[in-house]
Amino acid sequence: MNSEISIIIPTYNRSHLIGKTLESILAQTFQNWKCIVVDDNSTDNTNEVMKDYCEKDQRIRFIKRPSNLKKGANSCRNYGFEKSSSPFIKWFDSDDIMYPNHLELMYSKLVDNDLDFVISDSRNFDSETGKII
Repeated sequence: MNSEISIIIPTYNRSHLIGKTLESILAQTFQNWKCIVVDDNSTDNTNEVMKDYCEKDQRIRFIKRPSNLKKGANSCRNYGFEKSSSPFIKWFDSDDIMYPNHLELMYSKLVDNDLDFVISDSRNFDSETGKII
């Protein structure tokens, strides 16, 4: 069985945040993933930031939402899903950060218990101080 997980991330003008998101993905203990970042036609320097990350790791892919699709995060998610070939999908946002063992824990619960899907809790934090809210 192909254990690859596709992480699908819509983004719009998040050049100041997407790096931390991608660093948390790169730090995962579960390594069999591909990350598809779908840009909703950002006007900041998201393109430049993403170019660096795509060069850093070939598992990261950056694509633009086609102009014939409706603007918005859900349209970007759906387009990313169409471009994915992995049997497992992790929906994520461009201002989120994963704990290093997140994918490993989710995958093991899913497979070990023969589940169709898993959900997890999240924690909110202050990005300036790093403190959990």
